[in-house]
Amino acid sequence: MGFLSHQGKVLLYLQKFHNSLFLLKDSVILNSNTVIFRDYSSRRRPDVSDIPELNEPPLKKFYEAYYQPDNGRVYDKKPFKIKCTKGKTYYWCSCGWSHDQPLCDGKCTLPEMKIKMKPVAFKPAENREYWFCNCKHTKNRPFCDGSHLSDVVQSTHSVIRR
Repeated sequence: MGFLSHQGKVLLYLQKFHNSLFLLKDSVILNSNTVIFRDYSSRRRPDVSDIPELNEPPLKKFYEAYYQPDNGRVYDKKPFKIKCTKGKTYYWCSCGWSHDQPLCDGKCTLPEMKIKMKPVAFKPAENREYWFCNCKHTKNRPFCDGSHLSDVVQSTHSVIRR
């Protein structure tokens, strides 16, 4: 891989490697061994810093539920996407017993359930889709951080079976 300059733009080129070649959108093949990618960007996905609520949720300093040491039961081994409305408060189920996953339905408040986990409040700063954790092992509550891919979660039985 290297860089070329053409008409004041820096272009990325990739040389063929062991007869394997991956082409991206808007690429040009110069010869059998070299490909140039126009309009190359090193940012493939939005960075976490683009979404301030994911860095430090504003309500985190007010709710102890963000700091619970335990994890709830694994409801599902993949996250759930929800379109959230600006200004509305959402309560993410941290115990895994809610029937309205990934949001809380209040089961944790029933004394007969004997659940110690509390829901985590989230208030979005803008209308956007968010990926909420369903494995309940995330370190960035209530959002998915990829913890569902860990061996601990994958070896555990989930409520949703596939």
